[in-house]
Amino acid sequence: MISYRSSGLFTVIVFFAILLLILSTTPEPAKLTANLEDKAGSLAEYIPRPKLPKLDDFRFNLLPPAAHKPPEQKNSTGGGSKWYSHWQWLNPFSSSITLDEDRSVLPPLRLRLPVYTYYDAVSKKNKALAEADRKLLLAWRRACFQSAFSSGISVLKPFPDYTTALVGPGVRLATLLAECMPLQMPPSCPPNNPKCQLCTDAGRMKIAQPDGYKNSSALFTIGIIPHPYTLSTLRKGDDNITAAYIRRETERDPWLIASTKQFLGLERDATSRVVPFKDVVAGDHGVSRGLWFTVEMLPAKNEEESLPTSVLDELDWHFGFVIPRKTRLERTKEKNVSSGEKAKQDQPKEDKNTHRNGKLSRENELIEKARNLLRNDPKNIHIKSVTEAWNLADTEVWRFVRAYRARSVVERKKWEEEEKGFAGS
Repeated sequence: MISYRSSGLFTVIVFFAILLLILSTTPEPAKLTANLEDKAGSLAEYIPRPKLPKLDDFRFNLLPPAAHKPPEQKNSTGGGSKWYSHWQWLNPFSSSITLDEDRSVLPPLRLRLPVYTYYDAVSKKNKALAEADRKLLLAWRRACFQSAFSSGISVLKPFPDYTTALVGPGVRLATLLAECMPLQMPPSCPPNNPKCQLCTDAGRMKIAQPDGYKNSSALFTIGIIPHPYTLSTLRKGDDNITAAYIRRETERDPWLIASTKQFLGLERDATSRVVPFKDVVAGDHGVSRGLWFTVEMLPAKNEEESLPTSVLDELDWHFGFVIPRKTRLERTKEKNVSSGEKAKQDQPKEDKNTHRNGKLSRENELIEKARNLLRNDPKNIHIKSVTEAWNLADTEVWRFVRAYRARSVVERKKWEEEEKGFAGS
């Protein structure tokens, strides 16, 4: 019989033997980690990655839904639009806040910081020198704009087959913005940016017409948004639009989806694209890198006449410098005509672009008819409501851009009224 002391000693010996056996067969930690990483890497190819939610997908409404229409604000109507300035402007549909389909929620106006400058009422400069200084300051502002966007100007053009006339005003504006200064004024850089890229005929700003929005800080975007009814007439090539055609032959919200497919991908629905698009139009990042219009607020004419003087005057205030009204080539032609040098252009010659001009004329005609219907045609109010109900997201961004541009006009007029007692550039 084994004694108690002998059994205890035997147990200790067995324990240490097992411990030594385990330690001798355990691989080194570094080798073990490497083996695990190799096996995990080979298995990772066959394991699908779960789609984790992003923080942007969660929007918490801390306030309950509105039960009453918000009160009317001062200077909140204009250009056929109504708006309500509120911090909840990044909302898919403004009607959930305003309880009004025709009233858009816009971001609050940014505070203009006061600028204090020295003004000498008894200046010894003559008028010619003062005017030269004013033109030089405007030229420097324009040079800053052209240098800030090294990739050029992008005129958004989804559905390029039938929206040439629709984006004509945007192309015209881009052409004028890319114009270099007149030859009588030597190019120069502002003092705060002495290494700016001077505008030359060989290195002027590039103009592109992509079919989707590109999120680039080096690119200035010009977008012209059509009403869903206007886009439907252009796609069909006829203004005979019926409710059956809208429901059976057209997709929902085609413009917004096509314009943001490169920016947001193809997996998202139209409603989820509204908030990012509003941020592009009026957000802190996009407001200085783009300009947006609705096609119905511009005249349906040929490209050279698509921007009236009133719109260009408004844009002068927006950009901070005078936009040229004509290109250098147009000024040269006018000079030649006025001096009696009428050359070959007066001679009748065959127009090689007859088909293209006829197509543009037809598009302008359809845009003009759509504008008249949307403004003052009570007979066809039903088809307008049908197209808006079928394209809720397109209608929402169209109303948002229309109200945003109308508020800009009201803001400019108010600023001019306040500053009319002061002179400046």
